[in-house]
Amino acid sequence: MHRIAAFVSQAGTTLEYLIKRSAEERTFQIVVVVSDVPCPALDVARRYGIPALARKYVTKEQFTRDILFDLFDFKPLDLVVCAGFMRLLGADIIKRYPKRILNSHPALPGMFPGPHAIEETLRAKMKTTGCTIMYVDEGVDDGEVIDWVTGIPVFPVDVPGTLRARIQEQEKPLYYDAICKVLREMET
Repeated sequence: MHRIAAFVSQAGTTLEYLIKRSAEERTFQIVVVVSDVPCPALDVARRYGIPALARKYVTKEQFTRDILFDLFDFKPLDLVVCAGFMRLLGADIIKRYPKRILNSHPALPGMFPGPHAIEETLRAKMKTTGCTIMYVDEGVDDGEVIDWVTGIPVFPVDVPGTLRARIQEQEKPLYYDAICKVLREMET
């Protein structure tokens, strides 16, 4: 079974979706969860018996060194998935796992990079939005696109929470499918 590390910073709803669905379909196993802050996602990992590590993010370079050290104990790793992880990764980990670190972004490809995409979507008065799954590079939400969904409606009454929930309904299964797609491509 494929082995995956998950990086988190938030509530852990995407993490839990990936854990449950991968267990049901026996496609991959999340073997470690790493966070830059104490967060509810670490509790999600622990509930499922997955080692959960919190590393203080002082600088991108120091955090990268720390997590590369931590990940050594969980080798081999097929992929790293960012599931609500809100930090940039350093070049060393991107070089260690080329085209094997994935991220999701709650906007269409190339739109509203960074942590406030949903708020920016609302400010721009977009009629529809989407979500994107991409490879992580050294930029901000600008890696090579793996897949995306479009056509998610944005209603005039939306606030960040309502739009986020609607996006996540599409984003979670899209992310799971993208992970499986990348893993299949690695096998060929």
